[in-house]
Amino acid sequence: MMARNVAVVTIPTPIYRLELNEGSGLSMADSSGNANTFTNLGATWITGKSGSGGALQFDGVNDFAKSQNTVTVAANTTNWTFCTWVWWDAFANDDDLLVEISANSTSSGSDGAFYIDPNSSSPSGVASFLVQDSSAGSLYRTESITRWPAAEWVHIAVVFESAANSLQGEWTVYTNGVIASQTVSATTKDQASQLRTAVTHNLMSRNGTTFFAAGRLDDVGLWGSALDSATINAIKNESR
Repeated sequence: MMARNVAVVTIPTPIYRLELNEGSGLSMADSSGNANTFTNLGATWITGKSGSGGALQFDGVNDFAKSQNTVTVAANTTNWTFCTWVWWDAFANDDDLLVEISANSTSSGSDGAFYIDPNSSSPSGVASFLVQDSSAGSLYRTESITRWPAAEWVHIAVVFESAANSLQGEWTVYTNGVIASQTVSATTKDQASQLRTAVTHNLMSRNGTTFFAAGRLDDVGLWGSALDSATINAIKNESR
């Protein structure tokens, strides 16, 4: 029998990766080596996805997590990928957020803020992925997908590629390693390089003051590159 060559996927070093295996306490360590530690503000430590490692349960009332310092993304980063395992307790059209990369993406001056809104109210009934313009309430781009199932673990990944790569601002959203949406737009404001640099990253809330989400998170990561399908599935399939 002839041996088959099996391709080995190398996962690049992320900007941060929160494996959430602490099991207790306020600190959420960053395994990337970049010291982008997060703080757990009220969430409960639980067993992680498929019984491996740990995870955090957020109550939807006042629990959230945030980066201890501003997370710096290199100024020349034009491609990036955000990945996480999420268990969303229940869906509603109330704009509770999974992640917000900004101090407050609805305020003026939040040019390039990014957030994921599984409980989107406009349009309702979808999970929305958004990049914010500098004016309050104005968006560079909104990408929406059918909501994934509630009350079960689902792997979410969103990939941005710059127009500088001749892909004209391509956005690809994955659920459980499968493409749920992929679109290309030629306007310069759809470029991935619009991601905010050196800002606070909030999990399961908007700046810890409103839109608190109820659910669980495990293995949260941000990469400064556009990861392909094989790499995203390698991340999904890792035991962390």
